[in-house]
Amino acid sequence: MTEQNSTGETTARGAGLLDTAEHSRLLEQLLGHQLGRIRKRFLIHGIGSFLIVVALAVVLYYPLDRYLRLPGGVRILLSIGGAIYLGLLLRRFILYPLRHSLTRRDVALAIEERFPELRQKLISAIQLGKSALETKEAGGPRNQSRAMIDQVVDDAAAHANRIPTEQLLNPKQTAKVWAMAAALIMLVGGFAMAYPIVTGVFLQRIFGMNAAYPRDTYLVVEQPAPATEADASLEYRVVREAGVIKVTLAAGGDLPVLVRADGETPREIELHVTGGRGLPPVIAMSPRSEKHFKYTFRRVSGAFSFYPVGGDDVEGESKVEVSVLYPPRVEQVRASIEYPAYTRRPPPPIQEGGSIEVLVGSRVQFDVTATTRVVTAKIKFLESGQELELQPIDIDDDGGKRTAYRGSITVTRSDRYQVSLVGTEGLHNPHPGTYHIVATPDHPPVGKILSPLDDGLNVTLPDGIIPVRILGRDDYGLTNITVTLQAREKGDTIEIPLFEATPDADPVKQRVVLTLIDLALAKYKTHATIGQAVVLSGSLSDNREPESMVKKVGPRQVRVIGETDLLRRVSAHFRRIRENVEQNLKLLLDRTERLTDILDELDAGGALEKQKLSIAYVEVAQGRIRTAASRIHVELMRAFNFHLFNRMETSAHALTVLELYKSFHEAATEAKSFFPEYYRDLTARSADGRLGAMDKALDPILAMTHGADRIAETLAPEALRLLATARVAESNKDAVTSLTEASTRQRHMIQEFEALLTRLDRWNEFQDVITNTRSLLDQQRDVKNRTKNLQGGKDK
Repeated sequence: MTEQNSTGETTARGAGLLDTAEHSRLLEQLLGHQLGRIRKRFLIHGIGSFLIVVALAVVLYYPLDRYLRLPGGVRILLSIGGAIYLGLLLRRFILYPLRHSLTRRDVALAIEERFPELRQKLISAIQLGKSALETKEAGGPRNQSRAMIDQVVDDAAAHANRIPTEQLLNPKQTAKVWAMAAALIMLVGGFAMAYPIVTGVFLQRIFGMNAAYPRDTYLVVEQPAPATEADASLEYRVVREAGVIKVTLAAGGDLPVLVRADGETPREIELHVTGGRGLPPVIAMSPRSEKHFKYTFRRVSGAFSFYPVGGDDVEGESKVEVSVLYPPRVEQVRASIEYPAYTRRPPPPIQEGGSIEVLVGSRVQFDVTATTRVVTAKIKFLESGQELELQPIDIDDDGGKRTAYRGSITVTRSDRYQVSLVGTEGLHNPHPGTYHIVATPDHPPVGKILSPLDDGLNVTLPDGIIPVRILGRDDYGLTNITVTLQAREKGDTIEIPLFEATPDADPVKQRVVLTLIDLALAKYKTHATIGQAVVLSGSLSDNREPESMVKKVGPRQVRVIGETDLLRRVSAHFRRIRENVEQNLKLLLDRTERLTDILDELDAGGALEKQKLSIAYVEVAQGRIRTAASRIHVELMRAFNFHLFNRMETSAHALTVLELYKSFHEAATEAKSFFPEYYRDLTARSADGRLGAMDKALDPILAMTHGADRIAETLAPEALRLLATARVAESNKDAVTSLTEASTRQRHMIQEFEALLTRLDRWNEFQDVITNTRSLLDQQRDVKNRTKNLQGGKDK
């Protein structure tokens, strides 16, 4: 029985070992299959992750390189670093999962972690099943229950067959990774297909090459442009090199910058500035046309650099580097002036400062000194556009030996000028000083006809004399003075020379000339018939060279009238004089009475301050009387001349008076129409017998002229002076003394006015008789002529 039991137990144990081994092999196959799945999933997931990182690297690298314009060295370092990083990721995501040794035990643990209901049965079954198989040859496991091992293995195999092992690996994470990888790959691939040129440039730049990306906008700096012989600028010099425009600018100058946008025109272009004094780092340019933008750097004083940025051109065609040099400047301008020869003026002192005033036609020599060495120098005249080249000369003055630049020009007009000095660097001062040349013209001569006057008494008889007296004046010299006589109706003229300068004599700057045109002479007969008008005009010529200037004076019209009309005009003239005399006599009598009242008040002890207003009242009236007396005096002198030149005095002594008039006025140089000295001389000659009687006209008028002269030139001024002295007197005594003397002068004036009034009354009565007689004679002559005409008609 024992053997049987032993045999039967042994048999049973052998059958259990076979089942357990079979179940263990089934579990090993399960775990091996899951191990393969895990390794495959790690590979797929790692490849997707690696592709994501590669695509992201490309997506990040491209904008960094495109818009930051990475230098070649930085790109090489960045590419090497990226390659190293990608190698590490390749090892981490792909190589490491493939090379890492995973066991079935690791899979069993992963399954139990995924399916907690196994409760470590699977790992226990693996371990016990393996132990059972290893100890099979030895007759079974030692110290372990065979039944327990079978139970654990069978239970694990049963649970393993029931669990959904396809759920061991979650495909969602891998799907997400590959979805992202596919999206990124499509993005990068789509961009590469859409922009193959850009992609090629990017690949070249990844490997350190300096290929340029294609752009929509290309900015080209057109100005400042390289200077050529034709359009060379004296304010700056430009040299273009590879990628750099070097500008040498005169300090204080302006630098215009013109940028052209080729391709797509950006909305705005900016200049990015580095350095400079007071310059902002970014400057917006102003549009000038569809493709051009402009900006001007004003009064540059320091070195700086800039480049344009606009659109997708972030660097522009090239960078502009500006350096500053100090050009030569004007230190001093000296002008030597030589007047035209005809002026006979000595040269003035040398003028310093640049601005000058000079006569037209003068020769001006400029001497310019500079602060530094000069290659070329010229003067630019801004108004005329003329340029004067200056030649270097050596001078030795208070400043020592140095070089000046000299040039001469004849001034013909007012102008402004600038001195352009070009230094050894080929630059000039961009803001030179402006100097003025004030050209004073040689004015044409000026003058006027002093006599005859232009009024109602400007008439003459057919055989009268017209006194022509002309004033001529010129700033540098007169050469000729002529008078032209013309009859208005006929138009023929007679030219009478009055003055001609001597060539070698000193210039005559002012001259008063006289001629007496005697209409009784045969050559004037056709110009002096009753009813005609004789037109007189003067002509003045100066000594300007090469062509003198001529000035016309006048014209003055003298009407030829008959004797009756002449007497009527004379009578009316004297009536006006009488009215003036009478009016001023009344005023003088009133103010003389007022002055007497003032003297009575002061003699009675009245206060001087209270009478000063009354004295001023008398003084003002005295001034009016003086002015009126001067006008009366002039009118009487004119009446004397009128009778003299129309031969209304029948005395032979009138010829003497005429000769005296001519000699006196030829010697007179003052520009006056009437000279009281001449009439005083005639009065003195009549008084001492040197001049005979002229009772018909000249003596009565001369007597009236003498009285008016005494009032206007002596009594009235003295009375006015005494009244002014009395008005400012400090005591009654001084005031009374002055007022008493003034009252005496006024009484003498009253006597003169009354005597003048008496003479005028006699003259007017006598002239009325003559005028009436002449009128009757004219009427009788007219009746006689009509009678003859009637008789002649009957005979026919």
